[in-house]
Amino acid sequence: MKQAASSKDVTSDIALPGIKANTSATDDRVNKQLQMMMFNGERWELFGPILEDGGPAG
Repeated sequence: MKQAASSKDVTSDIALPGIKANTSATDDRVNKQLQMMMFNGERWELFGPILEDGGPAG
């Protein structure tokens, strides 16, 4: 649990490029970043910047 509660800038092959996971002893949320997508009629396209929720957990 100590390692899971102290990850810093962890990237994964299943996350979008630029998305990083961070946890701490007081905030165990892994997904705090997102990027908007829009369907263009054939496929999904990313748009806009990576958005981050810096607010308190809960």
